[in-house]
Amino acid sequence: MPGQVFTSRVTRGGGFMVSEAEHFRSRSEITVADGEVLLAGAVLGKITAGSASSAAKAGGNTGGGTITASPALENDAVAGVYHIVCIGGTFSVSRAAHAGNTGTGVMTLANPAFGAGVATGVWRVVCTTEAGGGGTFSIFSPDDEFVDEVAVGTPYDGDIKFTIADGTPDFVNGDSILVTVVDAVPSNGGVFSVTGPNGAILPNATEGVAYTDQIDFQIDDVGTDFVVGDAFLVTVVLDAAQYKEWNPTNDDGSEVVAGVLWDDVDATDGPVKGAAVTGSAQVNGGELVWFTGATSGNKVTGAAGLEALGIRVRTSVPA
Repeated sequence: MPGQVFTSRVTRGGGFMVSEAEHFRSRSEITVADGEVLLAGAVLGKITAGSASSAAKAGGNTGGGTITASPALENDAVAGVYHIVCIGGTFSVSRAAHAGNTGTGVMTLANPAFGAGVATGVWRVVCTTEAGGGGTFSIFSPDDEFVDEVAVGTPYDGDIKFTIADGTPDFVNGDSILVTVVDAVPSNGGVFSVTGPNGAILPNATEGVAYTDQIDFQIDDVGTDFVVGDAFLVTVVLDAAQYKEWNPTNDDGSEVVAGVLWDDVDATDGPVKGAAVTGSAQVNGGELVWFTGATSGNKVTGAAGLEALGIRVRTSVPA
């Protein structure tokens, strides 16, 4: 009941429970790691154990850069092959006047000739108002949507950047200049897409910057620059998950709260099967068992971790 207070230590299996989901859906079979001696109600973390190896794509890369894959995987690493593909990091811009133009004026690209939000593809810049010694051009994006207009002789500073100069003869309506934007790789750099084994699109990786989303690696430019399409494969093998006493200072995955141990377990002589409450339950905060030296702040953090799993802590944990 709301406001109910629990104080005594209950030592029987599941004695910390207030309620759980029907058909034992709150409980999971687990393996407690070697060396652990834990009491019912112990707050658990799950060890993320495994290895990661890396290789360049089949056929090799143009770029001479390397990848270092760390065996220290993140908690949400997925078994299988991660695809890490160079997608650029900058853009290359070129322009060409339409062969059928009447006007002989030219477009000069700015340096750089693109803005931060530029779309790749072919932009059309079309004369829509002709005038002696001048005129106005409309700008259309690669998906053929009208974007803006600019007068001859006036610098345009949008997603593409340029100035159109008048020539002799003048431009006439329909004259056009095509601006092509493609992905490119900056010298001594590059941006890489990262796709997980399950098809999940992860945040991009940047050359020279440590990457720590599911897998840990760093790509470094060496010798010949990367080109778009260069790629690395990182293969992750995960061991069967084991559980141990939760502690926020652990660095093997068990620093993240993963559940509450159902009954006493002694794994002194090797890993032992057990059961844990891992979701959809309510527990008595006064009956939870914490690692030696846990502070009140640690307990608040641990309780929040349980709440995130769907395990509601019905009473305040002791300080």
